[in-house]
Amino acid sequence: MLLDCSPDVRAARLRGPRQQPELANVRMDSWAAYLRGQADALDLAVIDTSLLTVAEAAEQLEQIVLRLIEFEAPAA
Repeated sequence: MLLDCSPDVRAARLRGPRQQPELANVRMDSWAAYLRGQADALDLAVIDTSLLTVAEAAEQLEQIVLRLIEFEAPAA
């Protein structure tokens, strides 16, 4: 699964709360696009966190993990 966000949001997060402005660049955008393409190609779940709070993203992640646990659970 992939946690993703828009390039603008990623840049704002890197410049602001993450305090890593040197990572807000074209190379990072290209890497993120590559990861998104891989996730799409492999039909992996993607959570776009661009407009989500941390709590909302965590809730979506929890739901995906619970579905995976149910899928992997042996039949009784």
